[in-house]
Amino acid sequence: MRGKAPRSAVIDIGSNSVRLVVYAGHKRIPAVIFNEKVLAGLGSELSTSGNIGTKSFDRAIQALRRFKILCDEFQVDTIDVIATAAVRDAHNGTNFVQAARNIGLDIMIIDGHQEAEYSALGVMSAFPNQNGIMADLGGGSLEVAQIFDGRIIQKTSLPMGVLRIEKWFDEGYDIIKAKFQKYLIEAGWQNINGSTTLFLVGGSWRSLARIDMDRKNYPLRVVDHYEIDSHMVGNMEETIFTDSSQDHYSDLGISYSRIKTLPKAAALLKAVAESFEASQIYTSAFGLREGLLFSKLNDEERRLDPLLITTDEFARTQRRFHDKRADPFDWISTLFDNEGTSEKRIRRAFCNLSDVAWMANPDFRAEWALEIGLHGRWSAISGRERDMLGQALFSCFGGGAKLYPNGGKLANAAEMRRAIIWGLSARLAQRLSGGRIETLSKTRLLSNENMLILKCDKDYLNLIGESVSKRLSQLASFMNKDIQVIEY
Repeated sequence: MRGKAPRSAVIDIGSNSVRLVVYAGHKRIPAVIFNEKVLAGLGSELSTSGNIGTKSFDRAIQALRRFKILCDEFQVDTIDVIATAAVRDAHNGTNFVQAARNIGLDIMIIDGHQEAEYSALGVMSAFPNQNGIMADLGGGSLEVAQIFDGRIIQKTSLPMGVLRIEKWFDEGYDIIKAKFQKYLIEAGWQNINGSTTLFLVGGSWRSLARIDMDRKNYPLRVVDHYEIDSHMVGNMEETIFTDSSQDHYSDLGISYSRIKTLPKAAALLKAVAESFEASQIYTSAFGLREGLLFSKLNDEERRLDPLLITTDEFARTQRRFHDKRADPFDWISTLFDNEGTSEKRIRRAFCNLSDVAWMANPDFRAEWALEIGLHGRWSAISGRERDMLGQALFSCFGGGAKLYPNGGKLANAAEMRRAIIWGLSARLAQRLSGGRIETLSKTRLLSNENMLILKCDKDYLNLIGESVSKRLSQLASFMNKDIQVIEY
């Protein structure tokens, strides 16, 4: 039998795809343990027949049969099955719902406002304390919501999915922008003065982000929290047409069915960005499904930091000692009196992970730890912060005082220097104490203008052996300080 950690599943039935995601672990930010989608295209015939096409209908139902068996095998505790624009708007949508019920799955059809709310909550989960506009592009609809001060101020759903705008797309961009603004007005949307931050949800827009990352030679392969240059949005549609190699896009992880809709997605992004005068544009890997989970949390649970939870949950299964206090955060804090809140948070995440690579081959620990920091499934972390996190882990596990290969392209030199000190000081703490917080508590690390000072209980002075002295010297040398060891 499996452990006590609860498991939940969300089956998301959209206009393009039917997807199953199974979650386990901390309910604030549960880990994804299974993720599969079937591109059924339920909304592909809506604009012409008003129905879900027969092939799409059958393909989606077959996917649901498979998903139901998988959920049973995973021993999922709760299953939420949600359907959006395609099932909601199709004449034969009720037939689809009944076919799913026959399998044992009860579909909750959510209206456009609910869809906008859940997607906005997903963004709020991944971007805590951020204000701006959430825009979720699907096949059948475009949901828009304004987030301010932890609340959803206004929300609406527009019939402008990538499968529905073919006729306007052929007429040109100006028509698409005019339609978008017209629908907003008809929905009673209140004007937003000045520039704003735009959060993009949906596979089509994440695909545009991947293309933008490729063209910029972006050093990370993480689309979540990626910032698209607002000045480049206007050129996206044109460059997609001129650089439409299917093989290349496939190498970026973009499916053939998605490639066909990218020019329309680019035109819609331009219309949304210009209409809201977007000054910053971020992609979000969190959307409707994560928002549904977030909606079930109380206020206290929502305020928990998703980055610190995920790094601690990951480390729980990897570190040598299960006591979560067995990390060097407090011990090395004396070196960082002037640290800002943002950097302190990343240092906390690093210290959560500072014992995760000890089982790796010693010759590759630094590289393994670097990969964990750069490409781990972390939430609420920017590319710049991943650069720092990866560097700290690289230095901690043997990379030394040098930048990791191709490091420092997102964080600046001062930030990377700080991350190296995080790594070297944590590496010293581990060697000094053997990774045990009880042993580490018998010592203190201090710093003044010229000196790095290690204080040690008189009964523990013999801890400072040759290997400890080497790591202390490495840290002091990088900080341009002399060393002093004091008994207390």
